[in-house]
Amino acid sequence: MFNLKQVYSQVTFALFTIILEVLGLPFELMALILPVDRILDMFRTTANVWGDSCGAVIIAKSEGEVLNV
Repeated sequence: MFNLKQVYSQVTFALFTIILEVLGLPFELMALILPVDRILDMFRTTANVWGDSCGAVIIAKSEGEVLNV
């Protein structure tokens, strides 16, 4: 089964590898970066869901829908 989270994880790993190489930093820093990125990803997801919810409410209100929030 296709799992988008695994694809994102692999892309993140590849991008961090390239960035570390370009900056001339040791590959071992990946062990410090990935756990922090995981936490930041959770915050990005939360902000994205909140923004999408607010946008949906604004559009619904502009179209005259009655919301029981």
